[in-house]
Amino acid sequence: MRLRDYLPDWLDERRGPIFVDGTIELLRTWNLGGDAGNVTLAVAGDLIIDKKLALTNRHDPSTAAGRRLPGIVVFGAPEPDARPTDVCEGHQHVNGPGRLVMCEQSTLTVDGLIYTRDGMAIEPKAYVDQVGAMYHDNRGKLNSSVTLKDATLVLRFDPLALSAFGKGIAILSWQQLH
Repeated sequence: MRLRDYLPDWLDERRGPIFVDGTIELLRTWNLGGDAGNVTLAVAGDLIIDKKLALTNRHDPSTAAGRRLPGIVVFGAPEPDARPTDVCEGHQHVNGPGRLVMCEQSTLTVDGLIYTRDGMAIEPKAYVDQVGAMYHDNRGKLNSSVTLKDATLVLRFDPLALSAFGKGIAILSWQQLH
């Protein structure tokens, strides 16, 4: 299933979890739940933010519950498609493994944890602004969990965001980008 261009207006006022069974490609700017909406977006496929669009998912940072709530969870499909689909004007290829793809000049503003099963690709002039933490599984591959091409990623680490996994996990890893 591929959800394209259909995002009902009621999602703009939603609170709590939103689960999409399949890949979602955003074809319009989307502010989940408005300011401090406390929404978790969970996707069983890939999440693609098309060129020059924005996805915003803010939580209430003044409460511990708001800081612990996951922002975006991209689980991936149980069985990825055999044939990849071109996105971002052919620069990226997705087939449902649980990848978050930001096309050129797109913007992602999110609070809480971003979890992906197969990493995150950020195209040129895209911008990520996050308060929380990132965790990328990569399905056992040796590829980089985040790839940037002339893009900006601002992560203000909040250890409470990792509590979405429960007790006992605290992973902090930094890589210098050139």
